[in-house]
Amino acid sequence: MNLDSDPKNLLQRAIALVKMRAPGITAQTDIQSPCISVCRMSDNSGLCMGCFRTGDEIAGWSSAGDGGKRGIWKLIEQRMAALQAGP
Repeated sequence: MNLDSDPKNLLQRAIALVKMRAPGITAQTDIQSPCISVCRMSDNSGLCMGCFRTGDEIAGWSSAGDGGKRGIWKLIEQRMAALQAGP
């Protein structure tokens, strides 16, 4: 089996890449985007399969203040934890 086509492997890779971007967001004044350039929306969850944001969160990222961006990061972390826990 090709590991690159395994949905569970792809999910774990995306989570690992997003988690690498998360450290220090509470201390930063320029909050880093969670985007990892895997820009595909899941039909099932309505979330980006790369950064775990909704379409509205993606569209509003550049105009969101630091507090809003930190809030989105908190939601992303909750979503990743839920995805890792499974159904």
